[in-house]
Amino acid sequence: MCFHESYAITLQVYSIASCSIFQSAAAVVEDVLSQDAAATAEAPPASRPNVDYLARAANRRRVNMRPTEPTTLDFDLASDFLPTDFYRQRSG
Repeated sequence: MCFHESYAITLQVYSIASCSIFQSAAAVVEDVLSQDAAATAEAPPASRPNVDYLARAANRRRVNMRPTEPTTLDFDLASDFLPTDFYRQRSG
C-alpha cells in the first residue's frame, strides 16, 4: 500500500461519512476498510491508515452538518409529528 492508496481510503471515508450522517464514524471506517481488506492486510503496519484517525477525521468532516445547539428553551412543539399515544393521561 502506498501513500495514494491510503489517501484514497481517507477520501472514501469522507464521502461515505458525509452521506450517511446517522451512521457512526467507526462503522463507516470499518465498512471502508473491510472493502479494501486485501490491500490493507498486505501493507506493512506503518503504512496502514490509523482507524482512530480516520474516525476522528470523519467526525470533523460532519461537524458542520449538525444542527446548532439550542440556546433557549423557547420553541414551538409540532404536534403533527407526535404519535397519538405520546401524551400521558392524568388519573383522577
